[in-house]
Amino acid sequence: MKASRYNVIIEQDSHILAFNCLTGAFAKMDRRQYTEYLQIVDTEPGTETKLDSETDAFIAELKRGGFIVDDDFDELDLVKVKHLGTRFGSRVLSLTVAPTLDCNFACPYCYEIEKRAEYMTKEVEARLVNYIDQRLTGMSGLHVTWFGGEPLVAIDTLYCLSEQLRQKAAEKGIEYSQQIITNGYNLTKEVALRIKSIAEDVKAQVTLDGPPEIHNVRRPLSDGRESFHVIVNNLQEVAGQIMPVVVRVNMDEANFSAFPKLLDILKQRGLEKRLTVFVANTEVEPGACQSMSDSRVSVPRFSKIEAEARAMLLDRGFKMRSLFLFPNFASCVAVSANSLVITPKGDTYKCWHVIDDLRERAANIFEPATFNKNETKWLAWNPLERDECLNCRVLPLCMGGCPYKSVDVERRPKVADRDRCYTVKYNIREMLKTEYCQYEMHKRGLSQEEKR
Repeated sequence: MKASRYNVIIEQDSHILAFNCLTGAFAKMDRRQYTEYLQIVDTEPGTETKLDSETDAFIAELKRGGFIVDDDFDELDLVKVKHLGTRFGSRVLSLTVAPTLDCNFACPYCYEIEKRAEYMTKEVEARLVNYIDQRLTGMSGLHVTWFGGEPLVAIDTLYCLSEQLRQKAAEKGIEYSQQIITNGYNLTKEVALRIKSIAEDVKAQVTLDGPPEIHNVRRPLSDGRESFHVIVNNLQEVAGQIMPVVVRVNMDEANFSAFPKLLDILKQRGLEKRLTVFVANTEVEPGACQSMSDSRVSVPRFSKIEAEARAMLLDRGFKMRSLFLFPNFASCVAVSANSLVITPKGDTYKCWHVIDDLRERAANIFEPATFNKNETKWLAWNPLERDECLNCRVLPLCMGGCPYKSVDVERRPKVADRDRCYTVKYNIREMLKTEYCQYEMHKRGLSQEEKR
């Protein structure tokens, strides 16, 4: 037996944490068990050793978690198989639909500034439903992410399409689920209940960039008015009551120091157990206000910010979203076969980042289906052609990072190699420590409940 090439081992004072990036298994060993593990993986290949039943059981557990593998097993081959299977073998049709590119906000880092007047017409709605219906043949599920612009400023279109798509999925006997990427300003209790009544399996992502004095500058309404308190009031009525809500905080050097204050406000509102929080690097794309680029940070630097932010979340009892602590063999839906982004005019794209760029348009739902270079370049992308990825311990979690940073996109500036990867490459150990602490706190909380 040999140690997995995808193990991450963290030695603590009294115990050892072991995580396997290929299986997602997370284990805790005492010092005796860890010594035994080292003896097992240090044994020369082909050596026959007599094992007692306890050691036998321990080896079986290690194998089950993927921490040890047979001497002749090539884990990289398994990663390749899972990567191709996930990207090209999925039977879930995953669509990102923008009923409008209009928005009620004027965020300075937004890259869709020039496209805001577009709304989906009834003709496009009808064609889209028919187009999706045809593509559902042979599928096991339909997942729709409502995007924009701001999808809730086209709420009637969202309701209408969602009703019809749920019905089409039901007719074919497949599951229908949906997610809303929204600024949260119009996510009222009434809107959330209506969406929930259409499809039970629904969740929302809402963005808050800091406490009021920070958020209202970075995410004002299009007429300049403040948005923070309306959003937080909506979260109080919706999050964890009507649907699961994930709060995204776009973070950089400019607003990192204000993160604790945002958490304190959310906690004062009793939201720490009712929603999940994660931080994301503020992306400043071409077409956005480039003044924001002054606070942009590299991925290695942001990985430290992310780890510190998770420690703050843990300290305040918030639920954390662990984006990269599960095997992610596709890397992103942008490079998966059964995934498309659809605009209000029926144009299709492969990636959210290029939704406003006609040079990256793949096709249109009114046109006959053909392969276009703007589709094939995403499908042909292969992180396993990079030696750095092939030799990376966290490959199954990262799979080459964000494809948008590697695929040839005309308007995108050159991306440094260090910034192509996801943050997990740089902060895996810190992420695992906070994940373990969160697990221990949750376990203690359950024990207290049982005593009551």
